[in-house]
Order: sequence, then structure tokens, then C-alpha cells
Amino acid sequence: MSSAGERSSYVDRVREDMHQLVQELREEVTKARAHLVVLESENGTLQDKLRIAKQRESEARDDLAREQERHQLLERRLLDIEKESLEYSERFSLIERQNQDLANLYVACYGLHGTLIRAEVIQTIQEIVINLIGCEEFGIFELSSNRTELVRIAEMGLGPDHPEKIALEKGLIAKTVRQGASLLLDSSEEAVDRLPEEKDLSASIPLLLDGMVEGAVILYRLLPQKNEGLVPVDREILELLASQAASALHASRLASSARCPSKDSA
Repeated sequence: MSSAGERSSYVDRVREDMHQLVQELREEVTKARAHLVVLESENGTLQDKLRIAKQRESEARDDLAREQERHQLLERRLLDIEKESLEYSERFSLIERQNQDLANLYVACYGLHGTLIRAEVIQTIQEIVINLIGCEEFGIFELSSNRTELVRIAEMGLGPDHPEKIALEKGLIAKTVRQGASLLLDSSEEAVDRLPEEKDLSASIPLLLDGMVEGAVILYRLLPQKNEGLVPVDREILELLASQAASALHASRLASSARCPSKDSA
């Protein structure tokens, strides 16, 4: 009996132990499930944070790309502004220089009419051509009384191969005088009807008085600093010189004739 009771008691203890173990396992499972819920919640929170972080990273990259593009745009705009500023500065310097040249020309041209002494008028014309045009090889001519040729009354830097008289029959100079129109040549330009003695010709400027040709200023080699040739402001200077010089020479010639009357008029 005792051994049967012991076996029964043993079985009861085992059952109690098993029941307790099962209970503990259930509690552990419950805790594990609760912990799993917490972990899943935390994982969801981390996923949300990761998604937000990736979104912010993407936005930051987009912002950086936009800033880089804006920076490049500003750099290009700055370069354009610097280029425009340089161009405006060069244009301003050119305009300022042209205005100064024109101002000097007006002063010089009005100076032409400040004297009736022929030598002073010719000297003033020479100074205008040298200082404002930039030429030291030129001749100043008047039309002959029969209007068939140009007669040189002054020159600068011309050699013996340049004639003192130019017939108005052929050549570029004769053509400009006949037509009363100025001719400005580029240093490399090949003009039709150029005579051998006109190989270094840079410009032929008829001197006009009331629409009539009274003479001409003939320019040959320009100064080295004029390697670009005659520019538009030179044309303006030469056109103004053409009208002012003609009237000044005409007035000086009349004054000279008045001071030295012929024997017949005496």
C-alpha cells in the first residue's frame, strides 16, 4: 500500500511540476508576445523614422542640386555681366576717345578760320591729319585754274616717286575728284583702277566748297598704330576737314590776292 501511495504522490508532484512548468511557459509566451508587440511597434517607429530620413535626404539632395544649379546660373550670369561691363567700358573708352578727337577737330577746324595767312592754314591742315588721323605721308592739293589737274601745295613724308601734279584722267584719285566723293581704302583692299603711284593710297578726300571740288587731301601710309586702318570716326574727321579746309584755303587765297594785287589791277 505504501508503495502505491508513494507512486501516487510522485505522480501528483510530477503533475504539479508539469502544470507549473506549463504555466510558466504560458507566462513566458505571453511576455514574449508582449515583447514582440513592443518590438514590432518599435520596428514600425524605426521604419517610419527611416522613411522620413530617406525622404529628408532626398529633399536635401534635391535642394543641393537646385542650389548647385542656381550657383552655376549665378556664375554664368556673373561672367555675362563682367563681359558686358568690359564691353561697355571699351565702348565708353572708344566713344570718349572719339568725342575727344571730334572736339579737337572742331577746335582745329575753327582755328582754320582764325587766320587768313595761307601758310598757317596749310600748317593747321597738316596738324589735323597728323594728330587726329594718324598719317605722316600725305599731300594737300588744289585744283588748277583750268580744273584739269591737282597741284600739290604741301606734303609730308612723300618721296620723289609721288608727283606734284595729278591729272584728272584716270586712277582712283582722279575718280574721287571728278565725283566729289571721298574714298577710304583698307590697307589690304585691292581697288579697281589703282595706278602704280597709288599702291600705298589710304584715302582720297576731295575738298568741297559749295558743292564744288577745290582740291584734295591725299593720304598714303598710315602710322603703325593705325594697323586697323581708317575707322568710322576717321571718316567723320575727314569729311569735316574736307569742307572746313576748302573754305579756309579759299579765303586765304582771296586774302593773299588782295594783299598782292596784279599789275593790271594796279
